[in-house]
Amino acid sequence: KDAGQIASAIVENAKEYLVDPFIITALIERESSFKKNAVSHHGAMGLGQIMPANFKHLDMTDGFNITQNIRGTTAYFSKLLEKWGAKHPERSLELSLASYAEGPNAVRRQNNSWKDRTGKYINDIVGIYKRFIGTSTLEAKTEPSDEAMNYGISR
Repeated sequence: KDAGQIASAIVENAKEYLVDPFIITALIERESSFKKNAVSHHGAMGLGQIMPANFKHLDMTDGFNITQNIRGTTAYFSKLLEKWGAKHPERSLELSLASYAEGPNAVRRQNNSWKDRTGKYINDIVGIYKRFIGTSTLEAKTEPSDEAMNYGISR
């Protein structure tokens, strides 16, 4: 039941926010292993592990609500891709993932770099993404590929 709702919400929001649904899926797998009621030791909640302090900004009221959490995750990640894509297009995916993990201000304060554990986090998500799309190369995409959208819609 939840799997279908999660997949539909990812595809719907990926289209709306022009993000590859496979990168959102990889992000959610790494953040929560698709456990909608996951809570981190820092208090981040739900599939995309969103902090309650960010709920209002992301138009959320319930971090465990699948639809709200995926919308919030996708909207936030899309903003990060847009921000970093304008400044560092060749590194926008890495910088966006690092910002998702550490916060955009932390990445900026560290001269567009991140902690070692965040490097592992980025590599984990990229590896998951590659597994989903079946390739050994990765290009940072800010728009979903036709293949990704067709895959998501047909599932």
